[in-house]
Amino acid sequence: FFTNLKTSVILYQRALRNMSATDAGKVTMLCTTLVWIKFFITLSVQGSKRFAGGSRPPEDSAYKQGDQNYGLGQSTASDTAKEEDVRWQRIVQNDVENLPLGLVAMWGALGYADNEDAHIAFALIWMVSRILHTVFYAIKIPFPRSVAYILGQISVLGMLINGCVGAFE
Repeated sequence: FFTNLKTSVILYQRALRNMSATDAGKVTMLCTTLVWIKFFITLSVQGSKRFAGGSRPPEDSAYKQGDQNYGLGQSTASDTAKEEDVRWQRIVQNDVENLPLGLVAMWGALGYADNEDAHIAFALIWMVSRILHTVFYAIKIPFPRSVAYILGQISVLGMLINGCVGAFE
């Protein structure tokens, strides 16, 4: 078992050394980085909205003025602050539901893509769509938000189809 494992590791290391970053690989890495930055910013905004909405844990009251009680019971937070809190919770939840599968599709299809240019286009469309979805959700514009969501889903499907075609040629 260990001999086979050692041989596999050696072959994998040799393969990595002989690889050069393709344009599709570079774009995939760039998209991953930018989506991570977008997600980090989204989480940071959500954290501040949670403070304003009073929905942080009670012990977090020491950090900011105002009562923190997970948003339960009486709160000194305004209705607007509570609404923004929920809005950003939903933005984050949408990312939690969609980013992992999009990233898996993007990276999984990268090694098998039938058409590298198509992979690049779908990856860029997905990344831009996810960023725009967050922006449109945050500024309360529903139709473009829906269009961004649908374009993101179509691009994930495109990456998967492109990867499957290449894998089974």
